[in-house]
Amino acid sequence: MRSILALSCLIILLLAVSNLNAQELANVNGTSISMADFQERLNELPPDVRQNMTTAEGKKDFLENHVIPGELLLTEAKRQGLEKDKETAMKIEDAKRSVLINAAAQKLISEKITVESAKKYYDSHSQQFTTVHASHILLTTEDEAKDVKKQLNKGADFSELAKKDSKDPSTAQNGGDLGFFSRDQMVKPFSEKAFSMKPNQISDPVKTQFGYHIIKVLEIKPAKKYEELDESEAVAIKRAMFNEELDKLKSKAKITVHSELLTTDKGPEAAGGEMNGMKPKAAH
Repeated sequence: MRSILALSCLIILLLAVSNLNAQELANVNGTSISMADFQERLNELPPDVRQNMTTAEGKKDFLENHVIPGELLLTEAKRQGLEKDKETAMKIEDAKRSVLINAAAQKLISEKITVESAKKYYDSHSQQFTTVHASHILLTTEDEAKDVKKQLNKGADFSELAKKDSKDPSTAQNGGDLGFFSRDQMVKPFSEKAFSMKPNQISDPVKTQFGYHIIKVLEIKPAKKYEELDESEAVAIKRAMFNEELDKLKSKAKITVHSELLTTDKGPEAAGGEMNGMKPKAAH
């Protein structure tokens, strides 16, 4: 009997909330603004701004000085037919595109990247999350790299040679020390070699787009248990899962890329425009 009474009270409460949300808070030129509409716009505010809107006075200020003026300007834009303006129409399409992209990403995350699936993914890919502590010496030519390797084979000190010969200004004075890094933090040839080595092992020259590297692995740290990951590490796992889902979409898609248009003599820069290019990873 008590459970039935409690359920009835809950239903009445939910109906009351639903009725409140449906109530008209304001009307601008025939456009109704319900409590639900108002609350949704409040929720779109950044948390630090929204906290100032918790009082009746704060909500009234937001309604009168933000929501209603916005509706007035929207009505005016429609009256003037601004949505037909070419530049405005492009911006509307861009905004629509961004909303749809974000919606698809959020749906993918909510359906495929849960805490349970992230733990399962991490446990089955734990080897990928091993980290390596290494040093390197970066040289310009293969001959220079081979010469440095010969010196190391004869007993030269790795740290001293890095300080003297390495072309990587960010690590040379530290004896070439790169600290700990994961597989995806280094360019592929460097990463593949470093993660195939054992502690205290020194590589032959490894070629990347930055030059030739001599790598020395100092320490290998096994992957943590999932429960031991900090927030940033857990986010990195979910990002890796998200990228795998994107790869699945790519594999099903038909994609054509004309990369020759990105060269400096044929791309936007040649036409006098600017192109925000991506810089390669640091020289290591």
